[in-house]
Amino acid sequence: MKLKEIRKKKNLTQKDVSESLGIPINTYTQYELEYREAPIDFYIKLANFYGVTLDYLLDNPNPANEKKIRVFSARRRINRHLQRTLRF
Repeated sequence: MKLKEIRKKKNLTQKDVSESLGIPINTYTQYELEYREAPIDFYIKLANFYGVTLDYLLDNPNPANEKKIRVFSARRRINRHLQRTLRF
């Protein structure tokens, strides 16, 4: 992923981004360093924040050539998110 690259291009600190998204800075740092897997809603908020597509954010410049493993991984994250959201 290119979270750090995008952040640096926008001249933002990790604190700037974490505060804008309403998450703790240590959580954002773990996502950026890929020490922790971020939920799909984080990526959606981040893509909106930066004004980019999810494909671009997830380091996929050509969506037509998307690798099967990335599709599977994204589906798995979305399914987990939906399961948590739909629990009563």
